[in-house]
This record gives sequence, C-alpha cells and structure tokens, in this order.
Amino acid sequence: MKQTIRGALAALLAVPVLLTAGCSTLGGSAGDGSQSPASAETTAKEEWQTITSEGSGFSLSFPLTWTATEELSELATIEMGYPKQDQYLVVIPESKDGFGDEVDLAYFSDLAKQVTQANFEAPIIANEGATTIGDGIAAHQFEISGSASGIKVTYLITLTEDDSYFYQIAAWSLQSKYDVALPVFKEILATATL
Repeated sequence: MKQTIRGALAALLAVPVLLTAGCSTLGGSAGDGSQSPASAETTAKEEWQTITSEGSGFSLSFPLTWTATEELSELATIEMGYPKQDQYLVVIPESKDGFGDEVDLAYFSDLAKQVTQANFEAPIIANEGATTIGDGIAAHQFEISGSASGIKVTYLITLTEDDSYFYQIAAWSLQSKYDVALPVFKEILATATL
C-alpha cells in the first residue's frame, strides 16, 4: 500500500508549478497511522532540527520525528516527512532570473494555484489569502484538496519570496489526517527564515 500511495501522489503532482524554467514534483507515502494526534507531534523547540535550503539560505525547523528524504521532489531543496502520520513538506525555490519584472508574489501565486489545481481530480481551493510565516515574512497561502488515483489528499501551499527566489512550500497529508497535520504544518512554517 505504501508504494501505491507514493506513486499515485507523485503522478498527481508531477507538475505542480510549471513556470519558465522547469517543473516541480511532489509525492508522498503512507504510514501505519499508529502515532497519537497533534499533541504528540508538537514538542519543545529545542527538540527540533533546522534544515537550510542549499543555495538560497531559506530554512525551516522540524520536529525530530521528521526525517529527510530524497524521494518527494527532484527540484526541492528541502524534503522532509513523517510517514507514520502521513505528513510531508517540500521547499522548491524558483530563481527570479527567468521572470519578467511584472511577476510579483501575487502573480507567482496565481500561476502556482492554476497549475496545481490542474493536477487534481475534483480540486477544491480553500482558505486562500495573504499571511505571514516565520518572523513576519509576507506569504500567500491556500489549501487544495482533491484526489489522485482514488487517494484523497490535502495540500497547504505557501508561497513567498526574497530578492532572488520565489519559494513554493508544499505541505500535505491524506484528507483523513489533515486536521491533525495542519497545526504541525503551521508550527513548522512559523520557524521560516530567509
């Protein structure tokens, strides 16, 4: 079952952001679901690990229960997951060099939403709008739910930028586990630094 879910999600999100220079691939896998709800996930920050994106300096901190993986996205510079709870997160930087001056964070967010939405069966967008992550970093965020090969999944997509890059931060879980995963995703996003 683990390989089936990973394959279905990888096929679904083979092109979540297809912009000027390339595409992004997001996938996932299922665990045994034996861990208790979010309260067991969130721990004191000193028990967290900080992961920094190669080349850009963007970083996030994760609970120690999360581990690095290299099977979620070819373009991600941060790939982390907690398979026992079906919780995953990737950071995909997009260099601004290939974009015209008219492409700002709002425009990039619209492009990301359109392409991501096209990869879902019966997609539903929710909770879309401006937000902040980390210590006041401006971002745009939306949730998208749908299915891939009969597997129901929900993503929390967060987009932000610095002077050189746009960043797509995609966190996801099975729809049935998303309510438990969301507070963990938000706690991780609250640690963002550029």
